[in-house]
Amino acid sequence: MNKISLCFIHAYPSLSEGLSRLNGISRSQQLKRGLKKQLLNSKILPKTEYSLPIDIVNIGMINPNYIGPNPEVLEQSNDIISIEKPSGVHCHPLRYDESDNLLSWLRSQGYSELLQINNHQYDRGLLYRLDFETSGLVLMAKSDEVYQNVRDEFNTLTKQKIYFAKINGVFEKAKTLTHRIKPSGSKGHKMTEASDGVEAVIQVEPVFIRDCYTVVKVLLGQGLRHQIRAQLSLAGFPIVGDELYGGEKAQRLFLHCYQYEIGAYGVFRTTEPSWCIP
Repeated sequence: MNKISLCFIHAYPSLSEGLSRLNGISRSQQLKRGLKKQLLNSKILPKTEYSLPIDIVNIGMINPNYIGPNPEVLEQSNDIISIEKPSGVHCHPLRYDESDNLLSWLRSQGYSELLQINNHQYDRGLLYRLDFETSGLVLMAKSDEVYQNVRDEFNTLTKQKIYFAKINGVFEKAKTLTHRIKPSGSKGHKMTEASDGVEAVIQVEPVFIRDCYTVVKVLLGQGLRHQIRAQLSLAGFPIVGDELYGGEKAQRLFLHCYQYEIGAYGVFRTTEPSWCIP
């Protein structure tokens, strides 16, 4: 764990209170990040140096050091910036010491003003998220007003969400897939079919078939967690590279977010990836 030396100017009854005054981190968050009760209860003396995890000192901040393949800014309007995220990059961190994410890349490229939107949350102005393994279009609001407006009315404003996927099997005809799905496992890491799950709907159209694979265009319905991955697998057509849902092992997960249409804000899209072209 990376640590940083911190010197308090004033005395405090406890380290826990000093940290809370410094950056608003609660005692429960301090404990979750590995600080022991004995240390947190210790009295702070002025001008005494403490070695503390950098994630605790910089909680809520975005690491400026980016590690990973380079994303690309596609276009900007007054309201929204569109970015193409490569596979193998998180959309946002969960802690300061994580740097393999889109927001760290934005900070490293001088887009720090974007990180002031919704700055009390680690997902900042992201209007939706893609899985770590999924590539493609990511949209960010450029003001708190736009962020709140889109997030509050997301299902109403979002007219079209198009993805491409390369799947195992021959998918010959366009069809609508409907399942009831919900999280399973101790941490809900996988979506499974269940009678008490949420209804999920996707429309799937074949683009081309080659050997025992099909590239399909997917029109996403609700946008539930892992929805496309889970529904294609449940239909017997897991995505290539998606081992969690029964797909064969590959160098990446072959799922790409291609286009979003968000009300009056416009239509945003990426270029089609090479594996989508016959």
